[in-house]
Amino acid sequence: VRPREGAKTDQGGDQGVGERPELNVLLEGGGLDFANEDLAFEEGRGLFLGSPGAILNIPAPGAIPVEIGLTGESIESPTGIAFGPTGDLYVCENAAPGKSVKRVRPSGESGILSDGFEGEPFALPNHMAVHSSGDIYLSSTCDQMIYRISPATGETLEFLPILGPNGIAFDAQE
Repeated sequence: VRPREGAKTDQGGDQGVGERPELNVLLEGGGLDFANEDLAFEEGRGLFLGSPGAILNIPAPGAIPVEIGLTGESIESPTGIAFGPTGDLYVCENAAPGKSVKRVRPSGESGILSDGFEGEPFALPNHMAVHSSGDIYLSSTCDQMIYRISPATGETLEFLPILGPNGIAFDAQE
């Protein structure tokens, strides 16, 4: 991975509002040139990343990225993505209306797993981590909350109130 040609570094420059040069990358051999919030890797399936209006798969180093075919719910504005232990890909959808966590099965079937807590929609679901148990932990910045979502039922519980969470991960010892 190398910086997109013409991207400014943190030493200054004429970046547009909201541009993050460290995320504007050109993947060698892939020819991608867009801002991406997150990526996920699954052994045997390759690298997956969110793209405006799609999820892309790079199945092997140097391969050309391909949009994964979805049936069901479309994905318009993906931010955080993560694989669960069963091979399902979970995606934070930030298109309005309908901010949610979507599940994409290996077959490409996609649907909403959770769209909020106790009838209130998520304000800004942005990153997630999946525990080895399968539970999904979602950081939602504007809700000032980390939620726990059951992959079996979509039940969403408040896990940890915290100011401005932006990203979440488990360590290898979980």
